[in-house]
Amino acid sequence: MGRLQERLQQGRRQGDVTDPEVSLQQEIMRAVFFNNSDRAIEIATERLKSDPSDPVVLSNLFMVASSLSAKALPMLLAIAKNSTNVKARKDAIFWISQSQGDKDVVVDTLLGILPSARDDEADAVAFALGQVRSDKSLNALAAIARDKTKSEKARNNAIFWIGQSGLPNRVPLLEDVFKNSSDNAKVRLQTLFALSQSGDPRSVTLIKSPEATQALENLLKK
Repeated sequence: MGRLQERLQQGRRQGDVTDPEVSLQQEIMRAVFFNNSDRAIEIATERLKSDPSDPVVLSNLFMVASSLSAKALPMLLAIAKNSTNVKARKDAIFWISQSQGDKDVVVDTLLGILPSARDDEADAVAFALGQVRSDKSLNALAAIARDKTKSEKARNNAIFWIGQSGLPNRVPLLEDVFKNSSDNAKVRLQTLFALSQSGDPRSVTLIKSPEATQALENLLKK
């Protein structure tokens, strides 16, 4: 089973409700998406104007993401940036990462959310970037990890998702993050941990370097 199919099933499970009327409307919405995704997005957008937490729409964000409609990404972005419902914003951020558009455009869209994102939503953006698994998304995560104006938690989350990506360029990126994070010992420790979990022989050189040893010793002194 492919990753998208897994996400589609996840979306359906998240939409499970006990109210039979809501369940029926959710299935009707899915049917409209299958028949005409552009029209379904128009209907969903109108419903969210009346109820930002509308379970019929929010349970079908996976249908928005999996559609090939040009309206899909703008709708998800509008929810992520403007919805008054916290869960809706976080869900939209995730489904942006699963959308069928160009991956570079998806990364740029996620980065556009960051400046106005709250802490927990910034974490959601880092997670979403990690799901894209492209060179550009990893470079974006590395930029977050190196950014001394970002919180320690945000930087560590970015490092974690770089390490989890499995892409070949994750090791040199993590090495660069380590070298540019002398301001924060815990960020450096997270980087060393990510390198140690990579299974890449290139990481051994840095992990066993005098600089890495000193960084670990510094943590023990605090």
